[in-house]
Amino acid sequence: ICLEQGQDARAQSLYEQAIAIFQELGDSQGEATVLANLAGVHERQGSVESMLPLLERALAKDREIGNRRHEGLVLGDLARFYQHQRNGEQAWGMCQEALAIAREVGDRALEANTLTSLAELNLEQGRPAVARRLCDEALAIHRQFGNRRGEGLVLRLRGGLECRCGDFGDSRGPPPP
Repeated sequence: ICLEQGQDARAQSLYEQAIAIFQELGDSQGEATVLANLAGVHERQGSVESMLPLLERALAKDREIGNRRHEGLVLGDLARFYQHQRNGEQAWGMCQEALAIAREVGDRALEANTLTSLAELNLEQGRPAVARRLCDEALAIHRQFGNRRGEGLVLRLRGGLECRCGDFGDSRGPPPP
């Protein structure tokens, strides 16, 4: 609720309290989740650099307890961090790991979001055909589950891809089934 109302400082304080409680209880899963949430607050505040240690701690906790699904989510967050830092190679590696985990655990939402991130990275690295294919894959998953927001994000990327590449054809992707 605090984040929805723009109370980032309050949310940060509550997350820090929650982390302390989860540490006291030895609840690594709760701690990992809240560490990732706190990293999101730092990102919202524009303090992207402070995300890295929080996400690394969350990833270590997830790996320690074998929480593969959350590990994939955190890897996606780390990919976004490295993309912000203009470190495409690191972002690429994180996305590849996240995609493998998403497919392993059957998390289609994570798979679609990761495909979108990979499409962005491919576009940045001058591979528009690969980016287009990845967008189409992500779009199909979002449409399969009726995720209109995800669909909109991919279509925005597709539109930018078409403009950037000089192809002003149909940027809507394949038609819905």
